[in-house]
Amino acid sequence: MSRWRNSVAVRLFVLSLIVSVWLAGFAHAASAPEPQRIVSLAPSVTETLFALGFGNRLVGVTTYCDYPAEALKLPKIGGFTSPSLEVIVVKRPDLVIGVSSATDPVKVREMERLGLEVALVSLASVSDILSSIKHIARLLGNPETGEKLVDKITRQLNAVTKRVGAAPRRSTLLAVGL
Repeated sequence: MSRWRNSVAVRLFVLSLIVSVWLAGFAHAASAPEPQRIVSLAPSVTETLFALGFGNRLVGVTTYCDYPAEALKLPKIGGFTSPSLEVIVVKRPDLVIGVSSATDPVKVREMERLGLEVALVSLASVSDILSSIKHIARLLGNPETGEKLVDKITRQLNAVTKRVGAAPRRSTLLAVGL
């Protein structure tokens, strides 16, 4: 009988050790530090990061990222439709942020295959833009900053809507090209 008890005790000890290691892995994942080294794959993402106060975390931006002025001084990783994977990998980013409608899915898969964390945001509508601001702020560990910026933008949009609400509607032509 004592052999059986020893066997059970050993098994329980091993099981508790396994569970402890498993739970420690979850705790580590939950408390993973927020990204400190970010590569932006689009000017809109770069501007959002600066507006949220995270511009100092950028280690690479596209050649088209020219606002705010500080973005001009950051290392370039190529164009937003043709980023250099080699340059991005050398920057050792914790996070690469792109735009779902503009970032090449093949490049995204390749970055992920290389072990990079990639997040894509949607900018198809004003609602998407506001959601992407909140999403980026959450990814960077400061959701309150995102909420505050979205509230500020929403107030500004409402003020403009109220100001022009009584104005007659006009036809508009938007021409996009080179």
